[in-house]
Amino acid sequence: MRTPHAKLLVFCLNFWCGQTLAQVLQFLREERPGVVLCQELRTGDIPAFERLGYRVEFAPMSTYDDGRTTGQWGLGILSRCDLSEVREFVYRVGNGSFPDRSIRSDIRPAQRELVFAATADVEGVPFMLATTHFTWAPRAIYPTEVQLASAERMSRVLDLFPEVVLGVDLNTARGAEIFDGLAARLRDNVPAHVKSTIDGRFHYDGALPIVVDGIFTSPQYLVEDVQIVSGLSDHKGFLVNVTRI
Repeated sequence: MRTPHAKLLVFCLNFWCGQTLAQVLQFLREERPGVVLCQELRTGDIPAFERLGYRVEFAPMSTYDDGRTTGQWGLGILSRCDLSEVREFVYRVGNGSFPDRSIRSDIRPAQRELVFAATADVEGVPFMLATTHFTWAPRAIYPTEVQLASAERMSRVLDLFPEVVLGVDLNTARGAEIFDGLAARLRDNVPAHVKSTIDGRFHYDGALPIVVDGIFTSPQYLVEDVQIVSGLSDHKGFLVNVTRI
């Protein structure tokens, strides 16, 4: 029988290409979220998450070579639930000309950007989950023409989703056109009192007063108990309870 109000503990985080892998693993051991929506996941780190009991779905954005290992980095959906309908929706193919300084020199710039989606079975109830790592620009408060073009294409992708729980690193700030445009179509669940999702302990520019990360939902989902998590990456994470209503 279909459970009318199934709940799912969801964690969203930019994994910072594995620089704080031990801390992330310890957090997941302690909190045991049912699903993790992540950016900058490296293929070399996937076995560590699988050992925690997660099924890992991965969508590459580019490659890395740290002198010891090589592989790909990109988007991940980690789940303790059954997953189906795993899909990629590419909205930009890059040319390597837009490096993100927060990514180490051994990490190649994004070669493609996409919405990565899957359906999770939560007590017999489908949850449509997705994540994206949006086009980078030097200053997050001023969207570039490239970002605006990416936003238009990403919007057409999101038109394909009748419902969604979307975890993002948007690389553009709340209060600016792209972030607020997304918030006009989906609910922004980062509380208004939160003024930064940049973790100054790790970020190369310190504690910037901007919100560039978030979890957005369509009306079919209720997000509660939002916890802002620091100390795991150069970006802050979000641990939330999501109810299918």
